Amino acid sequence: MNLKPVQLSTNYAYCLPHPFYQTSEAYALEPLILIRLIYGTFFILLGLVFWRLKPVNILSGYDEKKVLDKEGLAKWISGNLLLTGLLIILNASLDIAGSNPVEKSVLLDFLIIFTMAVLTALGTGRYEKK
Repeated sequence: MNLKPVQLSTNYAYCLPHPFYQTSEAYALEPLILIRLIYGTFFILLGLVFWRLKPVNILSGYDEKKVLDKEGLAKWISGNLLLTGLLIILNASLDIAGSNPVEKSVLLDFLIIFTMAVLTALGTGRYEKK
């Protein structure tokens, strides 16, 4: 058995080598990756709900009198939610595979969410009366 000493904070522990990581200190990232996969899946499911059910009346600031195309608005929002979820899952998958393009990939997730929220909000103006 190939056991090697690894320092975990202040204590030493013996562990088997992990297939993705060199040290066991990276084990702390695994629950975080799972959480990222869960909220990426949540964005995808929310996008599917908007695509199929078109619940645009739950949106903040939605006024039925101002909206020209309810179907188009729901399609725009669902597409952006689906893209956000896919980008987050892709980023988490790259983290799992070990090819981490950004050292702080969770920060990249927040950047994705913020950017897509701004793009979604800016794009909704197409579906409102001037």
